[in-house]
Amino acid sequence: MGVFAGRTKMKRCTVRLLKKLMELDPAHECRMLSGLFIVALGVRLGAVIYLGVPYPVYEDLMEPGQIAQNLIRGAGYAFDFYGYRPEAPLKAFIPPLYPLLVYLVLRWTPEPAVALGLAQALIGALTVVLMYLLIREVADRFVALLSASFTAIYPVFLVQVARPLPTTLVSCLITTVMAATVFLRHEGCGWSLALGLAMGLAALARTTMLGLIPIVILWLWLNRSDVSRPWRKLGMALIVTGLVIAPWLVRNYLVFGKWVFSTNAGITFWNGNNPFTTGSGWDVYIERLRLYTGQPFPDYPAHGIVTPRPYPLPKGLETKVAQLDELELDRLLFQAGTKFIKTQPQLWLSLTVQKLISFWWFRPNIGAVTYLYNPEWLLPYKLIYIPVFSLAVIGVMISFRRWQTYRCLLYTSDAADEGLG
Repeated sequence: MGVFAGRTKMKRCTVRLLKKLMELDPAHECRMLSGLFIVALGVRLGAVIYLGVPYPVYEDLMEPGQIAQNLIRGAGYAFDFYGYRPEAPLKAFIPPLYPLLVYLVLRWTPEPAVALGLAQALIGALTVVLMYLLIREVADRFVALLSASFTAIYPVFLVQVARPLPTTLVSCLITTVMAATVFLRHEGCGWSLALGLAMGLAALARTTMLGLIPIVILWLWLNRSDVSRPWRKLGMALIVTGLVIAPWLVRNYLVFGKWVFSTNAGITFWNGNNPFTTGSGWDVYIERLRLYTGQPFPDYPAHGIVTPRPYPLPKGLETKVAQLDELELDRLLFQAGTKFIKTQPQLWLSLTVQKLISFWWFRPNIGAVTYLYNPEWLLPYKLIYIPVFSLAVIGVMISFRRWQTYRCLLYTSDAADEGLG
């Protein structure tokens, strides 16, 4: 009887909350969003203080930090390819948005680590507000408030804020793309401009975010009856996207004589497709690495998963890596990964299964890179992830009732996971 009464009371409270949310005028909703932003910012600042501010420069390892340092020294936008090319650094290894953010905090603030932590906390808090606006547009205010509240306190997001990685920035830009896309159903060109700006900046933060463009096009086609002049709005968005990325493309054309966006596709592909990789991060099976290279690697244990630095290159490439043209190096690394797939298809299929498990569950060697993630976090991560994944599955099933609206958002979320991973 008591349980029944408790459920009835909870149901009445929920109904009252729903009614209040539905009756909110714009001024009250703005105040609610301001409060949500302040809470999200406070939680993130607390995470930065507790976990340690993100020191933004690991010259021997972190690409954005090294590029930022080279810009400050006057050496240009350059990366030494993990120590393989100190005399002939790469000029377009990664897109410039996050390295430029690190450059700004290094160049113009007295405490760069604190400044970067504050900047990422602000970006993360803004993402919470954007999440509310997105979900309110496709569902209702109650669902939007739940989604935004969860985004505000989700532990994984809090950890990312305190790390010198572009994940927080990319998450914000992806959320902006999704929100601006669904807001194209409103009149006016403002959301088209916002969409184009967000897509351009997302691409400049991570090259794989160019994949958002066909997803947006598909969403517009599926929802073309709900959007006035959809192709005109799309055209405006694409023009703005082109204008945003044009300076980077023109700069690379002047450097290489070709239209190049970035040159990290080859090493990324090789990293995930070789005889010794675990398929996750920079981790390798040390026994397989010894067998492949014929080298003893005495500093590593006899068995298990390790994270070697620098990451081993294909046979024959290490001796000439410093002499190769940057585009040729990118091509040869991609070619080596392709050769592995063709010559060892069974091992590649097994590796693909491992990747799927790692992608949807957890990285086998998480915590090995201790300056980014603590080994003790693995169990809490699993306990957090299980209910999140369960709710996601339920959400996907429910979303099929409005599949035209939701499906491309699901595609975007999957692309975001792939890009952030």
